[in-house]
This record gives sequence, C-alpha cells and structure tokens, in this order.
Amino acid sequence: MELTVRVLGPIEVHLLTGVRQVRGSKPLSLLAILLSQANRSVSVDRLVRMMWEADPPPSAVANIRTYVRILREVLSGSPVRLERKPGGYLLRVTDVDCDHLRFTQLVAEAGAEAAGPRRTIERLELALHLWRGVEAAAGVPRHGAVGSWLDALDEQRMRAVERIAEARIAVGDPDRAVRELGDLLAVAPLRGRAWWLKILAHHRLGEHDLALAGYRSAADVFREELGIEPDPELTELHHSLLRWEPVFVNGERRRSVTASPIRRFPAHHPGLAGR
Repeated sequence: MELTVRVLGPIEVHLLTGVRQVRGSKPLSLLAILLSQANRSVSVDRLVRMMWEADPPPSAVANIRTYVRILREVLSGSPVRLERKPGGYLLRVTDVDCDHLRFTQLVAEAGAEAAGPRRTIERLELALHLWRGVEAAAGVPRHGAVGSWLDALDEQRMRAVERIAEARIAVGDPDRAVRELGDLLAVAPLRGRAWWLKILAHHRLGEHDLALAGYRSAADVFREELGIEPDPELTELHHSLLRWEPVFVNGERRRSVTASPIRRFPAHHPGLAGR
C-alpha cells in the first residue's frame, strides 16, 4: 500500500514521480489543519482562526487562497483532493491515502474485542511501522486545535508502544518488550505504564535485580521531575516483586496480585534466579 500524504513524522507527499515537500511553514500548517479535519468542510473564517489564532493579518483570507494554490500544486497527480466548498475547503482522503488514518484504523483493529495478544501484535506492528520518528508533523508549530490533534497522535503512538509491549509479555517475548519500552522511556520518562511493563518484562526474563533497579529509576524520575512518589499501581508491582508474587497482564490469566499465594524466598540468595 503506497500512502500519499504522510504526517507521522515530517509531513511529506509521496507520488509515483517521487517525494514532494511542502515549502513554507504556513502552507505546512494549513495542510496539517486540513488533515486534522479530513473529509470535513472547514470554513475560511475557521481556517484563519486556526492559522493565526487571535492576531490574523489583514491579508489572511488572501493568504489562505495562496496557500491553497500551493497545496493543490503539491497534491496534483495524487488521489488526495483539496476541494472548494461553499465558504471553505475540504481535504478528501482515505486511509489508503494518508498514514494517520491508516494508523488509527490499525490501532482500532488491535483493540477489537476479539483481538488476542498475537493479533494485537500483528496490527500494532503495522501501525507503528508507519511512524518516521516520534513526533507527528515534526516542525509544524503546535498551537490551538491542530496542536492538540498532533499531541493526541503522539499520545496514540506511545500508548500503542505500551500495548504491543504488554502483548509481547503475554505471549512470552519480554526481551523485545524491554527494548521497545526503553526507547519510549528515553523520550517520555514520565509514563508510569511504560515503567510498570518494563519492570515486569525484566522480571519475566529472570532479571530480578534489573526489575527492582527499574522501580528505583522510575521513582527517582517522578520525584525529580514532579516532586511526587510513583503511582499506586507501580508501587504495588514493586511490593509484589519483593514478595515474589505472580503478576499478570492482559491476555494472560487474570489474578489479583494481592490475592495470589505468597511464595517466600530468602531476600538474598546467590543461587536464586527468576521466580
């Protein structure tokens, strides 16, 4: 599948003849706005407000027309259409044309009720492969509604990384989960769920010392950055590991860690590994 408009990374337009770049920050911002409202008509007045917020120039409407002309030239020869509508414009795209729509569809399929952990991994691998970096529309100014939309896309990516890591742990592949979660935490160190899963993945690998060290690292980050202790879920996991209680994730047999039988082991034993 050859996607035409790619926003999961720097914005690019891909055609059979090659990649076309959108020149200029304002045309780029307009394209991001139209993508955020894909297949919906957006009035010129609203485009002006979204482009310049409270301080539009006197030539704002004329500038919008100029930027539309630039975008139409870039999109010419592609299935993506920038259409004039009464009082505004509409960018007509499908999930075959645009990566963020395809990403959203794949994430939804991974979260379907019938999707088990292997199906989740399959769908999310395809979804995350669409990203070219860790920031949607990299370089586009983030303000107002379009900034919120781009932040939401970034959040979806991070949640997808956490969900695929959880599924990998469930099917017995914690090693890969550790690597993926490590990459996520390197750019987003305040994600408690990512720390929870990474600590558990280390424990599943028999790396009990790394699991406990992971909790200490997470606690240090939360204290230094936010001045708070780790959330109760992370603290409960830490206590469960100290007591050597079994812990489960979605896709595995569910059991409350506090209701599980407690296995008593020596606190420090040179021959003890794993569980």
